[in-house]
Amino acid sequence: MPRSSPRRRDGRGSMSRSAEFPGALRRALQGDLEAAAAYLDRSEDRDRYAVYANNRAVALADTLSRAFPAVLTLVGRRFFRAVAIEFANTHPPENPVLALYGARFADFLAGFPPLARLAYVADVARLDRAWSEAHFASDAGLYDPAPAPDEPLVLSPRARLLTLSWPVHDLWQASRQKLAPPSDQLEPNAQHALVWRGAEGMESEILTPAEFEALARPPCGAPAGTAILFPFITRGALIAQGRTGPETVR
Repeated sequence: MPRSSPRRRDGRGSMSRSAEFPGALRRALQGDLEAAAAYLDRSEDRDRYAVYANNRAVALADTLSRAFPAVLTLVGRRFFRAVAIEFANTHPPENPVLALYGARFADFLAGFPPLARLAYVADVARLDRAWSEAHFASDAGLYDPAPAPDEPLVLSPRARLLTLSWPVHDLWQASRQKLAPPSDQLEPNAQHALVWRGAEGMESEILTPAEFEALARPPCGAPAGTAILFPFITRGALIAQGRTGPETVR
């Protein structure tokens, strides 16, 4: 079995070596078995760690497939498994809630060479991620009434405001529901979207630039760049409160 305190050839004590073991193990579990070579003297020990590391990566890939269903639909299960395992081998979980694993997955996809011809998939992943974050956010204030017209909109932890490089909102919705895509031809074009969890469940909308600006304007005293909105915002509610002009209605 692996030993946590192998004898040092340079004379340093086993206590220092033991302190180094967690970091070496972490690197080994990310695919760098040589990082833990000093702790794996026997070939069977190295084989056990290789199997464990692979099982761990597969388990994390399965977690990603549940967290990014639209991406899974678009690229196919076999391709998704391969890219998810590659991501898992270099990105250990940062959150104890495994359902929230994959915070950097969209950025990883954006820089993944095999997806260069499907660059919009990274934005689909951003919408999937926004859905997960809003879905698992705190329920505090879920049924609070909307603020009065003279009160600033306040960011809800159950809502995410996004600016995308591709107009993928409708494609994302169709892919999550495994429906026929609205179009198989996409051109780069900025799109604003809102994803939130309200009293009736998960919802999303495409926003006009004017609506996005109204929602992204920080309330008095808030730092610049603070996103603001309440969880059950609708285009009609914005207009009724004078937050946007009637010309933004679609």
